[in-house]
Amino acid sequence: MTLEFTFGQWLKKQTKRQDAVGDVARDYTAVNEEGVRCCGRFQRYDTILRHIRSQHFPCIAAEEALKKAYDEYAGIVRFK
Repeated sequence: MTLEFTFGQWLKKQTKRQDAVGDVARDYTAVNEEGVRCCGRFQRYDTILRHIRSQHFPCIAAEEALKKAYDEYAGIVRFK
């Protein structure tokens, strides 16, 4: 099976959710003061996590929400 969309593409579509995954999605798509989407250039879970750990120093709840989002995405891709 080939993936039809990356984790980053899927995450961008979750911004309207009113849960932890929606919070992560809104953070992922946010732009900084220079108008740049800093996280949005990363598409894989591991590169997003590495970036936020090195540049944004997230709390544990934020990392857990990102993992929850990835687990949901992986389940969709696996069973599609």
